[in-house]
Amino acid sequence: MISATDVSFAYDDALVLAGVGLIAHPGQVVGLIGPNGSGKTTLLRILYAGLTPRAGLVSVDDTAVASLKAQTLARRLAVVAQETPSELPISVADMVLLGRSPHRSAFQGYTRHDHRAAAAALREVGARELADRVFATLSGGEKQRVLIARTLAQEADHLLLDEPTNHLDI
Repeated sequence: MISATDVSFAYDDALVLAGVGLIAHPGQVVGLIGPNGSGKTTLLRILYAGLTPRAGLVSVDDTAVASLKAQTLARRLAVVAQETPSELPISVADMVLLGRSPHRSAFQGYTRHDHRAAAAALREVGARELADRVFATLSGGEKQRVLIARTLAQEADHLLLDEPTNHLDI
């Protein structure tokens, strides 16, 4: 379960969120709807510890996000951010394998399971044929599908998707 209780946040002195609450149970799909600039992305960043709230508590599976190590949090939460650096000169296969990073130590190579998870994620998003391409050369929609595949390959308990259909022709 992901929960936010009485969360507030401000950029400098501009209050963006005040007393926000959210509960998302496992298997539940929750959408944040609002106009541009209303704080949707800010709330998502707070949920995955990309920003620290001015007040309030955010927890994942009844553990405060602030108390979790980054690797532990990444095993519980996978994120497709609204904007991701897209000029990385790595292959699509390697980009998706990055989703497996929370499951290994810094100097450990990728396992057979890691490669299977990455391949399955590419199949799931219909991007298997892109595996050998350089990520930076892909179209916006292809990049988005690869980033979603990376998130699926992470095999986290919860997914946070910020505008996941951005650039997709659907």
